Amino acid sequence: MSRFSASWLALREAYDHRATATAPLFAIRAALADRRPLRALDLGAGSGAAIRLLAPLLPKPQEWLAVECDPALVAEGRRRCAESLPAGVRVRWKGDDLARTDTLSRLLHRPVDLVSASALLDLVSRSWLAELVAILAASRALLWTRLTFDGRIHFFPPDPFDRRLVALLCAHQRRDKGFGPAVGPEAVTTLAELLAPLAGRMVTASSDWRLGPRDRAIQEILFDLWAEAAASMAPQEAEAITGWRHRRLTHLRAGRSHLTVGHRDLAWLPGAAA
Repeated sequence: MSRFSASWLALREAYDHRATATAPLFAIRAALADRRPLRALDLGAGSGAAIRLLAPLLPKPQEWLAVECDPALVAEGRRRCAESLPAGVRVRWKGDDLARTDTLSRLLHRPVDLVSASALLDLVSRSWLAELVAILAASRALLWTRLTFDGRIHFFPPDPFDRRLVALLCAHQRRDKGFGPAVGPEAVTTLAELLAPLAGRMVTASSDWRLGPRDRAIQEILFDLWAEAAASMAPQEAEAITGWRHRRLTHLRAGRSHLTVGHRDLAWLPGAAA
């Protein structure tokens, strides 16, 4: 299963919602309390989960531009947003490739109040983040990012191969995902470093997935995805990786597997909005 498939996004949505950090979210909500109409841009929108979470908390009317390159996810997002969003929220969908060099400047050539991105920033390059920050500095738009992987994964029961598996996974995260060498687990640290010289306020907090034996479906998928990613980085360790996956699934099927996946959320409030 692709990490970007509609079925995967549907499975993870409840976990993402539960994990979303309140401090950055409430900072964005407070800063936008008087913006009417509110104009927002959601990057890598998937099926629109972030819009469905945030839109009911913000003043109306709202105009969203949801940017997603996968036509199947655009269709799913249109359907789900039409079914669930309150009156006064309009979402326009745009199929666009965020990895293209001119995409950010084209998307942000018109004023927006908010830019949001979920589970995206660990895929992009430092230069892509630098361009985003430069555009934000000029536009004075707020930024809300959530569920950015930060490299922390904790397993219980522990396994001797856990540390090696995480190291291989983090190395895989740093591979080029179409944007240039990815910042991977250093995404939020890199973004914070780039934002630091600007006048404004930054709010960050953990947004970890905390999974237990009842969360069997998502754990199974994660173990499969991680084993596949690790094997692509170290084919010579395929046997050890397969053994690790087998032991993890054995713990899960015995009802004793617990898993924490580390993420960070960040809100950026420029100048007076802070």
